[in-house]
Amino acid sequence: MLNYFSVVIFFIISSNLMAQANVFDDSTVVFKNTDGKILTVEEAKSIITNKGPVKLLQKTDQESGNKTVVIVPMDSLEVKRIAEEKERRVNRLKNKPFTGFNFTDARGQQFNTKLLSGKLVVVNFWFISCKPCIEEMPALNLLVKDYEPKGVLFIAPCNDQILEINKFLEKHKFDYVVIPNAATFSEKLGVEVYPTHLIVDKE
Repeated sequence: MLNYFSVVIFFIISSNLMAQANVFDDSTVVFKNTDGKILTVEEAKSIITNKGPVKLLQKTDQESGNKTVVIVPMDSLEVKRIAEEKERRVNRLKNKPFTGFNFTDARGQQFNTKLLSGKLVVVNFWFISCKPCIEEMPALNLLVKDYEPKGVLFIAPCNDQILEINKFLEKHKFDYVVIPNAATFSEKLGVEVYPTHLIVDKE
């Protein structure tokens, strides 16, 4: 039986945090610190990177539609709660049987649990509008380049339909074996955040 023996987390980002990641691409957003000082985008990124754990509170003016994002430091209790939640998500997937995998990839090749047996498999759960998923693809392609010749299989179950995926792949290079229509499978496994990465052992 195939089992997850390790969970590799390159990014674990909830829908809320994905929204936070996207605010830096919105030129209409005004960033402020807790004192009300207006920050440049670079200053905001620097605080997030260098000043410890923070959260981004987004406010939208109902009349003008203007958006303000306030960068707020997180206290130790919040940091602990997030760490515990991350651990809970990891434990939900770790060392569990990898069953019910029976799919046709974007190129028409069949994959199932029996075919995966005896192989070391890296699995990436994603969807095409997930910005962090897209941003990590160049790094993931390097993993494929380095480890596929050593017999590692890289599979990427995607929540989207085949036509949408094919259009996406015309613009974005992704060397994993892409599995379309995998949302139900992801939910069954308990995947809650994207991207999520698993390593499945040979047994």
